[in-house]
Amino acid sequence: MTGRVAKPAPARLAPGGKDPAAAFGGNRPMIFARDGGKAATPVYNGTLLQAENEIAGPAVIEEATSTTLIHPDDEAVVTDAGHPVVPLASRP
Repeated sequence: MTGRVAKPAPARLAPGGKDPAAAFGGNRPMIFARDGGKAATPVYNGTLLQAENEIAGPAVIEEATSTTLIHPDDEAVVTDAGHPVVPLASRP
């Protein structure tokens, strides 16, 4: 038997506001090429982020299958699909 079935709607995250504090997992020292010094860099659990959360760089988003590095001067915004979008800052 064959037939058409409706595609399931993709899961969407509820809006959580700009503050990603619920996903904060601590700081990790990291070195960025610009100044060569160590910076205490916030690390976020990607599975706990909510739509509309904003994460200012430097920061790290860790998930089971990926790690997203947000450079200094960049900022990520989490979409309702759960994806961090990082518009790149202009570089000198």
